Amino acid sequence: MAGVSMPVTRPTGRALIIGSPTCRATPLNTLQRMGFTCAEIDDPYSAMAEICRRPLVYRAIILSLTSLY
Repeated sequence: MAGVSMPVTRPTGRALIIGSPTCRATPLNTLQRMGFTCAEIDDPYSAMAEICRRPLVYRAIILSLTSLY
């Protein structure tokens, strides 16, 4: 029995980046180059609501501590 292996391209997953727009630029570029689909949120409270609403959607969460208040 001969087997044929086809290359499989799967998305890396989704990442949630939390922080001000200036703080999100570098992580956004890096994660997109790694193959992640990124969502961006300014407010940590809104981010927590998003995570609670959809708990299994994001494989990575990046929190910018410099933009917290």
